[in-house]
Amino acid sequence: MVPADKEDDNNGYKARFLGFYLYVSNSTNRFDGHLCFHDTNNTKETIPAVANISCPVHGQYVIYYNERLPNVTYPSGYSQYAYTELCEVEVYGCPDPYKYGVNCSKPCSTNCEQYCHIESGNCSRCKPGFKGNHCEESKVCRVI
Repeated sequence: MVPADKEDDNNGYKARFLGFYLYVSNSTNRFDGHLCFHDTNNTKETIPAVANISCPVHGQYVIYYNERLPNVTYPSGYSQYAYTELCEVEVYGCPDPYKYGVNCSKPCSTNCEQYCHIESGNCSRCKPGFKGNHCEESKVCRVI
């Protein structure tokens, strides 16, 4: 019998998760999105039961991806197979892409052409004629 504290390390599930990728995308194609996380440092002994991964980008899809390709040598401890056996995925963000900050209480600059960064408020793109992190600077030169 395996002691309770060793059972999780020997059950094989952890080895199947090693090396996973997490993307945020506006399509179902992971390559169209932003790579938020690639697990390259965990082992069966260190991979957490609950992973908190911060990825402050906007997108419609959160894509969990893992693979075991033929003729590729994976690190020691990786399972021969990668299965998706997630119990729960929780996604937190601002429901309004034009808000940011704690409790989504700060409005993005009105000069942002698209959404702003969920934590810093930096604009993803400025309206024409503006520049700067918050699109606060005018590009228009004034003649004196």
